[in-house]
Amino acid sequence: MSYIEKRTQSGEPLIRTARIHWVLFIWPALFLLIGAILLTSRQLAIGSLFLVLTVLTALYLGIVRASSEFGLTDRRVMIRIGAIRRRLTTIDLDEIDEVVLEQSRLGGFLGYGTLKLRGEGCEERVLWNIADPEGFKAALLEAIPNDPETRSGDSSTAVPTSQPAG
Repeated sequence: MSYIEKRTQSGEPLIRTARIHWVLFIWPALFLLIGAILLTSRQLAIGSLFLVLTVLTALYLGIVRASSEFGLTDRRVMIRIGAIRRRLTTIDLDEIDEVVLEQSRLGGFLGYGTLKLRGEGCEERVLWNIADPEGFKAALLEAIPNDPETRSGDSSTAVPTSQPAG
């Protein structure tokens, strides 16, 4: 059972979860390639340094990826980040006014992107480099109450689905 599943309240179904995408590991792979090239060209000191950098970077990013998760229930979005010092941030669905998807061409091809959740009266929440951001956004937009009577604040319009051109 995931950390977010343990934090849902009774009668609060978990609609969707997401994790950080594996694309994080491109940097350690690049460091490994550079280290291997340097070692084969007899640059032992610098090549060894890149191999150590590969291990440290991969270990750090592995911990970041394993300790980060995002969850959507019928009431809120939960963002959990941190292995040693955990931080769980929530935002109620009725507080979300705008959902912005930022995705590069590579992100679209590989299936990762960043979602920004904005609402009046609360700070922007960022779901950074998540896998399948379009699916998470679609589920989020479907879960957000569009009825002005059920939304907090005085907004009487549906949630915009803006996406930057790119």
